[in-house]
Amino acid sequence: AEVEAFRRHFQGQELEAQLSAIHDAGRAVGLTVKRIEYRMLEEKRSQLKQYQIVMPVTSSYPRIRQFVSLALVKVPAMSLDHIGFLRKKVGDSNVEAELRFTLFLAEPV
Repeated sequence: AEVEAFRRHFQGQELEAQLSAIHDAGRAVGLTVKRIEYRMLEEKRSQLKQYQIVMPVTSSYPRIRQFVSLALVKVPAMSLDHIGFLRKKVGDSNVEAELRFTLFLAEPV
């Protein structure tokens, strides 16, 4: 019963709406996303589709944190798998970051 309730949490979520919510989170905090890479993965044991999203972004550290927090609130079926930062110079106000999320979906997209 618990497993079925868990799976129902991921059903009925349209991929386009989820991706739109991620973009909306970026706009809400003033983060411009220039490029996004998408890749569909399938984990047969969990019966969930995994949609991997990789986003290289350049912005201030606080703005990137705000974006990540808001995106995870707007899309609860998504996980943050990796975040890497690079600051070219100590005094730079912006950092380059690579964000890797996984969006979990129950239905094929």
